[in-house]
Amino acid sequence: MPTRNQLTRKRYRTQHNENSNHARTRASEHAPQKKGVRPRVLTVSPKKPNSANRKIVLLRLRNRMEVFAHIPGGGEGPNEHQLVLIRGGRLKDAPGVKYHCIRGVHDLLGIQDRRSSRSKYGTRKTVVEHWIWPFVGII
Repeated sequence: MPTRNQLTRKRYRTQHNENSNHARTRASEHAPQKKGVRPRVLTVSPKKPNSANRKIVLLRLRNRMEVFAHIPGGGEGPNEHQLVLIRGGRLKDAPGVKYHCIRGVHDLLGIQDRRSSRSKYGTRKTVVEHWIWPFVGII
């Protein structure tokens, strides 16, 4: 329980708010997306109960910060010195990864032949040929 002096100084409240908001918007500078150039792609093994290799990109943003971002859907990432757009949102089982790449924008291609959850993986809608009733022209 804080004392009266501690409450009047508001030390705990300001420190708590600064830390929680600062880490989430530090590199993005309160912007919904940021553009960056990719120096290299890494694979990271996740934390304890999970086991896989997560594709991680080291990005140099336009504000000269370097951050790690996750490539959704795995697969091959962008080549060296290509542009990538990132959004917020951390990867829970990989420490230090606080951003996600947006597929289908700039040089990071979408996943081909994806039917469900296409908006998350940057896949365009495929044109499906409609079935034509065989007796339309016969009368």
